[in-house]
Amino acid sequence: MPRELHPFLALDGAGHRPAESLITAHRTDLIGLAEQGALDFVTVGDSLAPPPDDSAGRLDAVTVLARVAPLTSRIGLVPTVTTTHTEAEARAVGRREVPPAAELWAEAADAAEVAARLWDSWEDDAEIRQVGAASRARTGGCRTRRRQARPHQPHSLTPVRHL
Repeated sequence: MPRELHPFLALDGAGHRPAESLITAHRTDLIGLAEQGALDFVTVGDSLAPPPDDSAGRLDAVTVLARVAPLTSRIGLVPTVTTTHTEAEARAVGRREVPPAAELWAEAADAAEVAARLWDSWEDDAEIRQVGAASRARTGGCRTRRRQARPHQPHSLTPVRHL
């Protein structure tokens, strides 16, 4: 069986214009072009580091793609986010010591499991219906048919340790 090629676009970094990372219109246009150009998916990188151009900051990858998602129809949107490997600052700010690698990977597996369970908490035939603009301001925007969201049960996960 021949291997398939899945072309994609990686949108990482703050961009080439000052404060561009705060402007989602430019990214929306780029993702629209990627979808028209038959790319399979787009990744948006996330970083805990300040932008190199001394701009005011950057929107995180999930926020950017949440803004873009309703404007796309078939392209995959993949935020690359840091979940549990952010403990390198432990000594600098008085947090716990950095755990062994095996423990960090176990925490990462837990985070991935929670994300997968939340993603799969909707029934396969669930419909999300957007209410009109006037009603959305009063009710929160989206409605679903009853009993289509299954409750999430994280009891089997390893508890997260806090100080």
